[in-house]
Amino acid sequence: MSRLCQLLGFMVSILGVLGVLGSLYLFGLKAVTTSLVRDMIGLVACSGLKQDGLWGHRGHE
Repeated sequence: MSRLCQLLGFMVSILGVLGVLGSLYLFGLKAVTTSLVRDMIGLVACSGLKQDGLWGHRGHE
């Protein structure tokens, strides 16, 4: 039951963040909201690459 409560809390917090970003977007702060979303996506992507060990990988040279 504890795991279910944690998952539910996580989903509620995600919905809260999306609600705040959506309301900012609707009230005319489109540039700020877009910048925040891009930063959040970039942080998630960078943390995923660091965990996978691909951060700093140059590719095929």
